[in-house]
Amino acid sequence: MAGETTIIQGGTFINLALIIMLTPIFSSFILMFIRYLEIKKNKEIHGVPVYSALLGIGSLLVSFLFSVAMAIMYFTGEYGSDSEHLTTIVADADMIVGTNFKFGLMIDPLSVLMTLLLGVIAFLIHLYAYEYMDHGEPEVTRFYAFLNFFTGSMFGFILSGNLFMSFIWWEMLGVSSYFLIGYYWKKDSARRAGTKAFLYNKVGDVAFMVAIFLILILHENTERTLDYHLLAELSIPAKELLLPGILLFGAAIGKSSQFPLFGWLPEAMEGPTPVSALLHSSTMVKAGLYLMIRNFAVLYDIHNFHATLPVVDPMAAATFVLFIGTVTAFMGASMATVSTDFKRILAFSTISQLGYIAMAIGAGGKTAAFYHLISHATFKSLLFLCAGSVIHGSGLTDIRTMGGLYRKMKYTMAATFFGLFGLSGFPFISSGFFSKDAVLLAVEKSSVPYAEVYYIVGVFTAFLTAFYSTRLFIEVFFGKTKDGMDKKFDTKNSNPHESGKYILTALISLSVLVILESLMWAISTYGGITFLLTEEWLAEMLGVHGHAFEWSGAFTSFGVVTLGYLLGLYLYQWNPSARDLLKKPLGWMGTIAENRFGIDILINWISMGIVVKYISPAFAAVDEKVIDEYLINTVISQQIGLGSAELADTIDQDYIDGAVNATWRSTRYIGRVFRKLQTGLTGNYAQYMAVGLVLLLALVTVLNEFGLANLY
Repeated sequence: MAGETTIIQGGTFINLALIIMLTPIFSSFILMFIRYLEIKKNKEIHGVPVYSALLGIGSLLVSFLFSVAMAIMYFTGEYGSDSEHLTTIVADADMIVGTNFKFGLMIDPLSVLMTLLLGVIAFLIHLYAYEYMDHGEPEVTRFYAFLNFFTGSMFGFILSGNLFMSFIWWEMLGVSSYFLIGYYWKKDSARRAGTKAFLYNKVGDVAFMVAIFLILILHENTERTLDYHLLAELSIPAKELLLPGILLFGAAIGKSSQFPLFGWLPEAMEGPTPVSALLHSSTMVKAGLYLMIRNFAVLYDIHNFHATLPVVDPMAAATFVLFIGTVTAFMGASMATVSTDFKRILAFSTISQLGYIAMAIGAGGKTAAFYHLISHATFKSLLFLCAGSVIHGSGLTDIRTMGGLYRKMKYTMAATFFGLFGLSGFPFISSGFFSKDAVLLAVEKSSVPYAEVYYIVGVFTAFLTAFYSTRLFIEVFFGKTKDGMDKKFDTKNSNPHESGKYILTALISLSVLVILESLMWAISTYGGITFLLTEEWLAEMLGVHGHAFEWSGAFTSFGVVTLGYLLGLYLYQWNPSARDLLKKPLGWMGTIAENRFGIDILINWISMGIVVKYISPAFAAVDEKVIDEYLINTVISQQIGLGSAELADTIDQDYIDGAVNATWRSTRYIGRVFRKLQTGLTGNYAQYMAVGLVLLLALVTVLNEFGLANLY
């Protein structure tokens, strides 16, 4: 790993971590209680109450400031200041004494950086939500309560020190996302979306649970543990980590919306836009991939900063991860290309970018994966907030009905440009270009079989990303109709307007972050200066070196991204009528992508057509005929139950009752014998005394004769 790693128990950083994650949790409980009082008083408030804003935004401001303080103290103080001497700070307490189930926290470069990222983005999203929800939205106290709980759960997950605590926070993320996605619970579509997300994630949850227990009993010759810092030190054969590695990624497939369980993420757009922004940027969808980065050792052997693919039959777990990530990236980009709903385009784009991160993890690029995770979290949160600003200002969601908004929403247009600037990977300067290039380079240099095929698919996905980014920007803010006329917004039915100061503050702040990341990473790459959060610096902190920047790969990215831009401009600005010419030969591809490659249809057919129709009745029949009728009614009730009852009756009558009856009979007999001694005649008593005295004297005489007088 990275130089010498020192383990420290407890300390100031643990207190900081507790403040960061518990402040939003406590705030959410207070807000839930306030909401209870509102319901009890039958008081419906439309808009954002002052107390909701103060508690909701204030709690995230505290977490944000403390996350900044923790990062500064960690990287500039005595801990973690250089790659040669990193420090991991841990604290735990028994949840169940004598087991490995513990409350645990761990502070290391990965958790500190992720906490800082979440703190910045979550605070800006909470601030944005103040204005966004202050337009007649109902039950905003409940909204801020769930949003705080959601963010606090993610903080807890990031700072967890062991797999068990990670699972606890993981489940809290799941239930809070269910509440937020289904926030507009009176809408049937929102209820369905929340349920779909919850059920899809349950598949991953089961995989996570099984993985935990497999890791716990993994190797009989090593100490059983779930603590991250101890698991990293265990020397466990790669073949024993194959199934746990696949199962852990199975958890990520559900939570991080990978193929084939990506169907819940587009429906998650039913929640308010701040929820979408937080969900897609640095919280729930990143949780699964963060879990894989944290447990990178289940996929690769790490020695002296280098990750080596273990040789395992039939394949290493990393190969499975790379395959799923590549398929996810391509499918997500394809679906974004044909979608027409603003937020859903961004949702499909998120699926694609999450696939890129999984590709890097599978290819052994731990640093590249986290690099792109940081980049994507920033520009994607910006894009979702831009989508909310456009929808809020125009009242529309379909990009085909938009156009000409640049006249009315110049600030939002500029922010959207910078978001798409990062997403599309604008060549040689954008943050998305450098992080995506690092991912593709990791895949190209990977020792996973057929890595070159995955690389080609990744490059083509970059082309699609540039194309749909261009399409989105033109359709929303400029664009032409198919007859070549400039699009003009329909002001008869709506009056588009720019957003207010709180929304613009969040948009400008995130735009600045995207620009700073881009400039910082560009200067680092071309000038050889190692800034904070550059890939070289991350490699030192995370303990796995990436590959040095290569101009050949950069020019490849430049070529495909430029082609994507040009195609988007040609079809949506220069010659819109050409779209009809492409529909004939390529229409079937668009239809497949519009139907999400049939994955949701297949899952629905399996669940409803096979599970509900055949498997569930079979289980019901087994339950009714075998378990209930035979085992319970026949075997347990009649055979075991009646036999046990007869045996119990025999024991009761012959032994228990017999013992009781013998006791009272013997007592009655003794009473009758001794009752005869009580005659009431003085002569009889004198006779008894005389006989007793004679017997006593005789006994004394015998004892003296045999020398036993000392007994009395």
